[in-house]
Amino acid sequence: MLSCSTEDEESLVPSSILNLNKDYRNKRLRVNLNVPLRTEQKVDVDKTNKEVEENRKILIQCTIVRIAKAWKVVDHSNLIAEVCNQLANRFKASIPVIKVNSK
Repeated sequence: MLSCSTEDEESLVPSSILNLNKDYRNKRLRVNLNVPLRTEQKVDVDKTNKEVEENRKILIQCTIVRIAKAWKVVDHSNLIAEVCNQLANRFKASIPVIKVNSK
C-alpha cells in the first residue's frame, strides 16, 4: 500500500518520503482512508461555538451602547426591540441573552 523512496525500506527516518500505491489490490484487506477523526471535530465544534457566542455577546453589548447613545432615554422593551431589529441581518438574538447583556 505504501512505498518508500529510500533505499533501505526497513528503517524509516523523518526525511523518508512515503508514496501511496493506488494500484494496490488485496481481496482480504480493505482500508478506508476517508474516515474523519471525530474526537478532534468535537473539540473544534465546541471551541467554535464558544467563540461565536462570545462574539455575539460583544456585538449585543455594542448595539446596546450604540442605541443608548443615540436615544439617550429608552425604556427596556423598546431597547430590546431595537437591538433585535439591528441584529436581525446578522443573527437572531435571543431575548434572554439581550436582557443579561443589558444590565
